Amino acid sequence: MDKPVVLHVTPHLNGGLGRVLFSTLKHAKGEASKFSHEIFITDDKHLGQASLDQCAEYPDQIHIGKSDRFLKSKIDAADIVQIEFWNHPLIYRFLACTPMPPARVVVCCHVTGLSRPNVITENVVNFSDIFLATSRASSNHPLFQLDSGGGHAGKLCYVTYPVDFARFGTFRPKAHDGFNVGYIGTLDYSKLHRDFLRMCASVDVPGVKFIICGEDQDGTLEAEAQQYGAGNFEFKGFTEDVKSVLETLDVFGYPLNPAHFGSGEQAIIEAMYAGLPVVAFSNPPEKEIIADNHTGLLVDDERAYVQAIETLYRDPAERARIGRNAQSHIVRRLAPERCFADLDQVYEEAMSMKKKPRNFNMSVGGRKDSWRNLGARLFRAPRRIPYFSEVG
Repeated sequence: MDKPVVLHVTPHLNGGLGRVLFSTLKHAKGEASKFSHEIFITDDKHLGQASLDQCAEYPDQIHIGKSDRFLKSKIDAADIVQIEFWNHPLIYRFLACTPMPPARVVVCCHVTGLSRPNVITENVVNFSDIFLATSRASSNHPLFQLDSGGGHAGKLCYVTYPVDFARFGTFRPKAHDGFNVGYIGTLDYSKLHRDFLRMCASVDVPGVKFIICGEDQDGTLEAEAQQYGAGNFEFKGFTEDVKSVLETLDVFGYPLNPAHFGSGEQAIIEAMYAGLPVVAFSNPPEKEIIADNHTGLLVDDERAYVQAIETLYRDPAERARIGRNAQSHIVRRLAPERCFADLDQVYEEAMSMKKKPRNFNMSVGGRKDSWRNLGARLFRAPRRIPYFSEVG
């Protein structure tokens, strides 16, 4: 008997989103999965080569460069349509311009939605049957706190995507000179703490090196690092083989700005699985992942970030303790079998609902708008309820 089909609609498969969706496809091959999965990619121009190589492994499950008519036929055939959501113009184009036949719709939110411009709006929640948050921090959003009878809170479910244990295998720390602090992720101040480089340069540790992996657009961050003594920084660019980097680190430093858009933060949980102590700021998403002083260290300001790294350098036993706790937590709580079983329960709930037609509400601030500047208008629109960043 064929399994029910979940059709994922996404602009791309890069970064953490790509890792979790490829992991979903991999899991779906096994007998334990109750659902099969297909992915429709709306933007074939911005897929990295690594993503394209992985797509080739799933020629029947991943659809790239297909027409809107093909997409409509896939929506018709799917049992569940899952929209991978964040503030992206092609996502709004899909919501606003794609004729939606009767469907069961899960909106999977890959941002916490607590700060502009990456916000969760009523329009998007109302479009869904189930609103699937990738961080429990999203429950702090006023839409779910101040439910005025619209059913917003009743639609909210959560998913914690796992670490692909098989992808990483066994971590074997590599001998190296000095003291290595690593960062893997977005190299843009829309996410990264604005004083990231200055904090790194302030760390008073003999032989410290900061190994930084990610796409540095136009070399902006690397050029900025010159003023802090570039010898302490090693920019490796986009790195597909993150395992080889994690094996050379002593600490994983992950300082994000207070209003960053991240949610599930695959980079953190992968570092924890590698047995590394993670130092991060006590922002809402990070607090959902890390138990302070047990599976990592959470700090409240720049000086505390610097001091945490210096303390871990001076106390190897403490580094080892936190790293062991972190790895044990990930193995116990984020095994693929457990996480995907929980996700299947969400899909089973969706399957109990009837397919229905729907239209995306294009009204913003009392007037209708086209999808082309909808994101900008949502960013600027006055709200009947404030955003977290405006009340926190």
